[in-house]
Amino acid sequence: MKWFNREKRVWALLGTACAHSNDLQYPSGEKHAFLVMVSSDEKHVQGKVIALLNSNGWNNVSIERVKTLHRPFHNDDPDMIRCYEAATLKDGGIIIYSDPILDLPAT
Repeated sequence: MKWFNREKRVWALLGTACAHSNDLQYPSGEKHAFLVMVSSDEKHVQGKVIALLNSNGWNNVSIERVKTLHRPFHNDDPDMIRCYEAATLKDGGIIIYSDPILDLPAT
């Protein structure tokens, strides 16, 4: 049996996801890198991130890196600060990187 830490912490996750909306900035099917921050216990963090991305027009989520963030959070980037604040005050914060990821053809 695996035991999980139930303490809520702020997590930062990096990965990729595909757009599934009619947003002109992110056409449906395009893959983009993301940074998501959420406040969660260890057991629920992955499900919370996937649900947050799905509810904001993203699917086929692939999580590459997971990290807990120190409190208080210090960063000079205003987008990172807003993302962290959304993680602590709302459901979570999402940063989608604008350049699409193009999968290389198999050789």
